[in-house]
Amino acid sequence: MIIELNAETVKTEKALGEPIIYGDAVKANILYHVNMHQARVAVIAISDPDATTRILANILQVSTKVHTIIRTRFVHEMEHYYKLGADEVIPEEFETSIEIFSRVLHKYLVPENEIENFVKHIRADNYEMFRPMPDSKAKNLSIDLPDIDIATLNVQQGKNEIIGKPLSESQIRKKYGITIVAIKRDDEFMYELSGDTEVLQNDVLYVFGNPQQIFEFNKKIKL
Repeated sequence: MIIELNAETVKTEKALGEPIIYGDAVKANILYHVNMHQARVAVIAISDPDATTRILANILQVSTKVHTIIRTRFVHEMEHYYKLGADEVIPEEFETSIEIFSRVLHKYLVPENEIENFVKHIRADNYEMFRPMPDSKAKNLSIDLPDIDIATLNVQQGKNEIIGKPLSESQIRKKYGITIVAIKRDDEFMYELSGDTEVLQNDVLYVFGNPQQIFEFNKKIKL
């Protein structure tokens, strides 16, 4: 079942014979038209939290047997939807993180089966291993990389020789021996980094390198 489409896509797909019913699932009556009571799975993949909450409530009023999957933007929204009765909640921000780290592991020629086990472990643990550390220690992920850690670091410092300067000037890799593979800034992920990219206060950095070097770098970006 497709919850949200634009009118042009619906017109095109209907012409190709795709059985689409176009409507607003916030309105409970649309769920009866799509025979929700007979559905095995319902996926809610929209960006409006209020509408998602209402749609989930409508679905569960029609059927308590349907398996509900919600795509949400942030991890902190997961608990809310689980409490409302969702069966699965997939947060975009950490799916992006998983993809970033998977690419790093591929670069280090980690076997594919180890990467798959790594990803399964993260998802099974509700993404807890990707949460930024609350203290000064970097987060260590369990993967067999000799002398290599993958970590998420919060930038708390206001400004120094790293903060507020482009990567080409701060020379983080040369000075600290670590590599920044991605930056989360506000609600956006940046993983196409260049020498002009700046590290700013409140950024979340995704880095890999020697554990001690990560620890030393982490001290520079803390208060």
